[in-house]
Amino acid sequence: MSAQLIGVDDKVTDIGHEPTLKEAQAMVGGYVEVLLIHVGRKVEQLLFNEDGRRLELEYNSAASTLARRSIVGPAIHLTGREKWK
Repeated sequence: MSAQLIGVDDKVTDIGHEPTLKEAQAMVGGYVEVLLIHVGRKVEQLLFNEDGRRLELEYNSAASTLARRSIVGPAIHLTGREKWK
């Protein structure tokens, strides 16, 4: 599984491994929401702060483009066949 952190500045950073729950929470700044996204014929995952709107986190245009919906705050893009645990 490949994992990348997508910042609100559209900077993409390779994480290098599948993040643990604690790592993912630290990266997105709180509780993690998992969204399944369709990229071509593949299903991938996007992790982001589930309270981001309430916390008024900054809009993330790159993650929103992937998700085809509005995403705020940093997000983690997971690719591969396994579902994040």
